[in-house]
Amino acid sequence: MISSRTEKESRIRMHIIGLLSRYKANQEKLDRYRDDEVVREWQAGENYAAALLPSKSSNTTENALCPDLPSLSFLLEMERRQFFSTLERLKIEVQLVKLLLLHLSDEDVALLTNRYYKGYSISRVCAEMFFSRSTFYRRHEEILDQLVAYYDAIFPHTMDSSLKATEKGKE
Repeated sequence: MISSRTEKESRIRMHIIGLLSRYKANQEKLDRYRDDEVVREWQAGENYAAALLPSKSSNTTENALCPDLPSLSFLLEMERRQFFSTLERLKIEVQLVKLLLLHLSDEDVALLTNRYYKGYSISRVCAEMFFSRSTFYRRHEEILDQLVAYYDAIFPHTMDSSLKATEKGKE
């Protein structure tokens, strides 16, 4: 069987599989961060929104203990910015998966949940859902095709730039 997918569709497909595979871990991280005292303190402070924006001035005040290193407050601020950037990426990925799953039937969501969120083997998914392996593979492919089409409709140009960069690199 020859695949009729374009390179763009293949990239979107791999991206969606990656999102689905990371969904549980991302959700658990967000839950853990939400309950963390330091994170709540950082978010409650007025610097939360400012931490998401690029720094206007670089704090290069010398560290009193080691003049060759930047100040501890500068290092802490850089860590805070990196953390908030990661936190926002996690939120976006979780929301994107939820959005994609909204457009599927309950049975399709159950198949993806069993496979990716619960981490079941294909055999166990088949046993839980009373599918044959061939039905699983066929349904899985159909679901991914639906998700690729929906993703491409929402974000029509997101993978185009990475494709062009890859093509330029090959030349």
